[in-house]
Amino acid sequence: LFEIVEAVLECFIFHFLSAPTKIYANKDGNAAQLEYIRMELGEPDASGRRRPVPIEGSNTVMEVDNILSAIGQRADLSFMAKEAEEYRVETTKWSTFAANEQTLQTNVPFVFTSGDVFTGPQTVVKALGTGRRAARAIHLFVTGQEVTAPPSELLKPTPEALIPHITGVAEEPRAHMPELTIAERALNFREVELGLKPGQAERESRRCLQCGNVCFDQSAFDELFVEA
Repeated sequence: LFEIVEAVLECFIFHFLSAPTKIYANKDGNAAQLEYIRMELGEPDASGRRRPVPIEGSNTVMEVDNILSAIGQRADLSFMAKEAEEYRVETTKWSTFAANEQTLQTNVPFVFTSGDVFTGPQTVVKALGTGRRAARAIHLFVTGQEVTAPPSELLKPTPEALIPHITGVAEEPRAHMPELTIAERALNFREVELGLKPGQAERESRRCLQCGNVCFDQSAFDELFVEA
């Protein structure tokens, strides 16, 4: 959402539910026009997802200077084709490694996976989480133990605050990050966020981050877990 808001401020125009169909070149062979067709959401498929379908007669041509293809990310697993059959890790239709959700162990017993190559494009936090699970499973494997799922699992998100107030901790608003003005950043690739000043950074580090306060109420924390 942050990137979308910033793009709108910089006068980007979004064409949602639109699919490119043709690129027209000028006499020098460079891209000059892009044709796209508008889409609408069709009926739900077997999975319940409404897939986009073209709207007949909605083809539109726009003038362009450059075209950048950014239609998603996927892992490059082509190297697996060079592996011997017994060492070839199974993959999914999304070009990720197939593995046990809890242990991250693949069909090749000594190969474990984690991060985007397992989940697909995700957050850093998600990558760290799968990495921790994989590290635990790898430890079990290399020490000759049975590779099992973790003994407990977080069942629901930690509440924003299990204790409504902590004595001595005052609520403070987040420090505003200084940024280049729209005019300053419109025609260059300079870093937009200028960074907090030392005093701001120090105050920010003292703010309560609303982590859930589980360290103050162990009984409430225990209720979030059950034995597997």
